[in-house]
Amino acid sequence: MENILLPRNAKLFTADTVSMYTNIKTGPVLREISMFLYQHSHRFPAIPTQPLSEALGVVMRNNFFRFGYTYWKQLQGNAMGTPPGPSYANLYYAIHEKRINPKYPQLFYSKRYIDDSFVIWVPHDDPVEDDRLWAAYKQDLNTRIRFI
Repeated sequence: MENILLPRNAKLFTADTVSMYTNIKTGPVLREISMFLYQHSHRFPAIPTQPLSEALGVVMRNNFFRFGYTYWKQLQGNAMGTPPGPSYANLYYAIHEKRINPKYPQLFYSKRYIDDSFVIWVPHDDPVEDDRLWAAYKQDLNTRIRFI
């Protein structure tokens, strides 16, 4: 294991997503993932991005499940129990992190595993500015998925 030297004023925190799968809004997420796949299609030329996006939409918009003796259609959230479910949720939030993390140079380290995050924040020299940036970072994190 490597030794990491942190500044004295570094702050470490963890976060856990509140109901990550069920709080994902299907329509906006499908649009975001489709746009990401299209914009980055050069990175995986062997994968037909348009059919993949359409198939993902079919799966996520048509999840039926049995509860007792009744059948239900899931109207919102990640289609639980489907093979693409975990990757769908993980990719969605990775796209969000890729967009917001560069805005905050105070993020010394940030790692996430599915719905759990570990972050090291090195405060700004100005405490007032640091409070503002910290509040903005938390708000940015929570625009897509709510963390506790």
